[in-house]
Amino acid sequence: MKEHLHGDEDEDGFSVSRIPTKRALWEAGTHFVRDENGALFASNRAKPYVPPTSDPSAVDPTRPPPRTVLFFIRHFWCGQCQDYMFASVSQLDPEVLAKDNIRVVIISNGSWKLIKAYRKLTKCSFPVYVDGPRKLYGLMG
Repeated sequence: MKEHLHGDEDEDGFSVSRIPTKRALWEAGTHFVRDENGALFASNRAKPYVPPTSDPSAVDPTRPPPRTVLFFIRHFWCGQCQDYMFASVSQLDPEVLAKDNIRVVIISNGSWKLIKAYRKLTKCSFPVYVDGPRKLYGLMG
């Protein structure tokens, strides 16, 4: 019998002390999310963020795929979530992240129709997607 550091959690279940499994990451990448126009994207193919001052034609095709930081919020009208997003994204420099090959993506479970207003309200320049059925929430914990 295996010892567990945090109770009797199984290895495939969620744990706050463990990153998602490779299987959970693969499954999350096959899940679809919607963008601010309602278009569907597999979450691992969601449009990468290109800073407005960057030249998209200067993208190096030999560069490895970016590392992605996901911010999960409960819903667009949650005041705490709005404060969290405003405080978080105001600390991030999109150009530095792009230079370091890091993309930031925000995932909510609300309606895609609210994304544009939410990005404006929180002054968020990063892409926001919705996970209506909350599948990513379950897979990522």
